[in-house]
Amino acid sequence: MICMSILDTSVKIIIICVAAAGLYSGSGMAHKKFTRDVFIYFTTLSVVFCFAYFLVFIVLDMFGIGGGSLMGFIHGAVILCVTVTMAVYHLVLIPNLRSRIENFKIFSLPNLCMHYAVPLLTIAHWVIFSEKGQFTYYYPFLWTVFFLVYFFAVIIRAKAGACIAGTESKYPYYFIDIDAIGFKKTARNVAALAAVIVALGYVLVFVDSLLS
Repeated sequence: MICMSILDTSVKIIIICVAAAGLYSGSGMAHKKFTRDVFIYFTTLSVVFCFAYFLVFIVLDMFGIGGGSLMGFIHGAVILCVTVTMAVYHLVLIPNLRSRIENFKIFSLPNLCMHYAVPLLTIAHWVIFSEKGQFTYYYPFLWTVFFLVYFFAVIIRAKAGACIAGTESKYPYYFIDIDAIGFKKTARNVAALAAVIVALGYVLVFVDSLLS
């Protein structure tokens, strides 16, 4: 048990370090070119969310404070967020970026850390170490609220702000760019993505129940 506890904490620390490395490199701080627009991207926010969750969990554990149902709910949201980040990047964004950007670096340090390493480590940690049976049937709908809040925040920012640094768009992703593809197509894309997220949430709940 002590060995498993040490391994559990070690993996949490590794996730925190990998997330920090990805954020440090991806934000431009490594090259002294920090831009706050990097926090418009869901990838960045999901990794920050993951980083904060594991950091808080370790601090609470140091003081002997249990996770509880709230931390269990947040843990599920973290897993879902980083999983969606990985899936959308690999299945949707890479084909688009490859067609538009010559010699696009799929596995650059920030991409490797934030789109692959953090999600895979987070999923592996949950499967191996986390207490199971904490997720309930209505959680997927609540988790989807995180994504919808993000989408509406993006719209508000786009209506009030300028183009994102380094781009010619006010939107971080082409499939939610109302200016480029119109409101109806954007609404269909968001509805389809929300449905996929709910479905992924139920897969998470089912696996959680199965492993418990």
